[in-house]
Amino acid sequence: MDNKILYIGHRGTNVDADENTVPAFEKVLNAGAHCIELDIRCTKDNELIVIHNAKIDDTTNGSGYVKDMTYSEISKFRTRNFECPIPTFDDVCKSLKSKKPKFIIDIKVRNVSPIIIDKIRKKDFFEHSTICSANFQDLALAKKACLDCKVCYVVYRKNILNSVVKAIQDSSMSFKIDMLSLPYSMIDNNITTICSTNGILPLSWGFRHIKGDTLETIKKNITHGTKGIIFDNYKNIEKIKSWLANA
Repeated sequence: MDNKILYIGHRGTNVDADENTVPAFEKVLNAGAHCIELDIRCTKDNELIVIHNAKIDDTTNGSGYVKDMTYSEISKFRTRNFECPIPTFDDVCKSLKSKKPKFIIDIKVRNVSPIIIDKIRKKDFFEHSTICSANFQDLALAKKACLDCKVCYVVYRKNILNSVVKAIQDSSMSFKIDMLSLPYSMIDNNITTICSTNGILPLSWGFRHIKGDTLETIKKNITHGTKGIIFDNYKNIEKIKSWLANA
């Protein structure tokens, strides 16, 4: 078994911290993650902030759509459990710079990838960052802005995955993707072999939705050849590392 797994913190972590906050990112990096996945949205005054949902209602004590609010307005609110501010992307880069993390930057709004690429270049994070999206056109825009940027395609549905696999095998994609991010239920030996053959890193996610044994599902995905696990619970990183060390 290949023990070289990329350990990724999904929105940092949602255990002992609020997701997509600086403490969540620090916690998962301290637990041994190589990389953090975070979500980017744009405020009314064009500030890039780190939040998953279109509305702030679900994760904070505020209400409203991110796109309809200035950052000054959003900054007054705090996350529900640990009362953290919603960080800007600049805040995250500044807070984590000494830890030198890798970023997987999931774009939740259109047409911001060139702005993000410019930011990560200026902040010396470019070599360690991957632009991520479920919208192929966003990745195309990122590639147009910078041919050298790494990209990750997020696929949610099996029919889309089938089309992606065909395009990979036919070499008909307009550009090469570096990572393919899939729900854990879509990971199997066939898809990971196709990825490996074509120089693509397969990642798996969605473990927070498992009702049974999360660790066993993660182990199964690794056995099937996934090269990156996107962890929701930072405590599972040490457990998987220990399992692999003794496998």
